[in-house]
Parts: sequence; structure tokens; C-alpha cells
Amino acid sequence: LTEVNGLKSQVHDMEQAQARNPVTPEGAKTLGSMVVKSEQFKGCANISQGDRLRIPINTKDLGSSDSVGFSAGALVQPHVTGLVPLPEQRLMVRDLLTLGNTDSNMIIVPRENTFVNSADVTPEGQYKPESNLGFTQETVAVVTIAHWLKATRQILSDASGLQSMIDGRLR
Repeated sequence: LTEVNGLKSQVHDMEQAQARNPVTPEGAKTLGSMVVKSEQFKGCANISQGDRLRIPINTKDLGSSDSVGFSAGALVQPHVTGLVPLPEQRLMVRDLLTLGNTDSNMIIVPRENTFVNSADVTPEGQYKPESNLGFTQETVAVVTIAHWLKATRQILSDASGLQSMIDGRLR
């Protein structure tokens, strides 16, 4: 029981650290940046509906645990049986939104309207079932959501603290 409480405490601390500074370090490679910067993606302007685009990803390019924190070694954990409690995570509206950037005043948002989940146990050597997503496109105006707060002289003289406050609280 103490081990479970210790793990819950560690998960809570990691969630708090992520909430304070959710920004990926500058220059770090993420899966999304690797896809967008790939030659296959850049050359897909002439792709037709129904065509497939295959983008090979080398997971070693994501970095090591000491550089960015994307080591695949941490994903392999020993199997431990026992009671698994429900997560105690404080959900926020921001958790429901996908963050992104734009240089336009209007954006086209693909809205998911159908999902066919064909996931199933597949015997060795058999084709994997294909799941499908259906989308409709919606044009949305970009709006400004803004706020501010007073900054003390102390926080203005502490650049790292100011960055943490902006990224953690004002973003």
C-alpha cells in the first residue's frame, strides 16, 4: 500500500511539473515536428484522396533521456500485479484543446464526425484490421483570448521565473 501511495505521489508530482512547464524544449525533436519536416510530408501536395502516405520515423532521433526525456527505455517496465486505483487527475478545459500556431485570421478545422474502431486480436501473419476516421471541414475565425496580471520587480529581474509564470499561468 505504501508503494502504491508513493507511485501516486510521483505521478502527481510529474503532472504538476508538466502543468507548470508544458512547453517542449526549443530545438527538441518531437514526433509531430519530425512528420512535418519530413521530405515525404513536404512532397504530399499532389496526393489524391484515398492515397496513403508512409513516413518512416527513427525513434532514436527523438533524443535520449538525458537530453530531452524521450527515451524509449523508460517505456519498458516490469509487470507488477495488484490493485490499480483510478487516477486522481484534475482535468482542465485546456486538456480538451489541441494547441497549435497559425499566421492566418481564418483556419480550416477538420472535425471528426465518424470513427470506425476495428481493433481486434490478430493472429501472427494475418493482416491487421483497418480503423477509419471520417472528417468534415469547418472554417473558424481566429480570435484573441487575452489577459494580464501585475508583475513585481522581483519577478521582472528573474527571467527564468518570469518564463515559468508566463508558460504555467498565463498561457
